[in-house]
Amino acid sequence: MAGDIATIENIDQQLRIFHEEMLRDFQPRLASLEILLQEMEARGMAFFDDTVRLRRIRSLVKSDAIRAEFEEHVVADTPQRIEQEVVRIIDWIVERNLKLWQDINSYIDRRQIARHREEIIGEVGYTFNYNRQALLDSIGRTSRRRHHQLQPSGGGA
Repeated sequence: MAGDIATIENIDQQLRIFHEEMLRDFQPRLASLEILLQEMEARGMAFFDDTVRLRRIRSLVKSDAIRAEFEEHVVADTPQRIEQEVVRIIDWIVERNLKLWQDINSYIDRRQIARHREEIIGEVGYTFNYNRQALLDSIGRTSRRRHHQLQPSGGGA
């Protein structure tokens, strides 16, 4: 029983360390998203400074043209770049969690083998195949479903 308690305490300690490392290592990844948004904000400020002037008041009436210009110059490829960065972050999180899961399983397996070496026939082992695309598809479906739930109905603002 003491060995089991020591195993659980060791795993708990490893999980605490893992959590601290994930929080620390997540900050630079989050910063890259913030940089993308700050770049878009700077383009937006420049756009409004250049576009929304009293002397251009007549051209502001053409809302479709202004909207297209805004999307081209301010929004640009930011949504795609954010999506790429989010995919990289998701991959990083999944890979780190997978490695932790495998390490803990390996630790438990080694402990069981050491304790019951003469009683085991064959090998003790667990495999976990992580299917990145299936995971991303699932996350994407959930995200789109949630996005549509949050959209106001009726199309009016």
